[in-house]
Amino acid sequence: MTPSSFALAVITDNVATLTKIPGVGKKTAQRLILELKDKIKTGAPFLSAPVFIH
Repeated sequence: MTPSSFALAVITDNVATLTKIPGVGKKTAQRLILELKDKIKTGAPFLSAPVFIH
């Protein structure tokens, strides 16, 4: 998953996409959305670094 697809999944509340990440279930995906949505919308600097989740 690319950083941009991760950010898009968080912004659009796409739990299904986030649960495709190994080790992330429905509750974790919902928590990621809750905690990161506002940060990503404001252009959080951590998205500028490449992050690859296999």
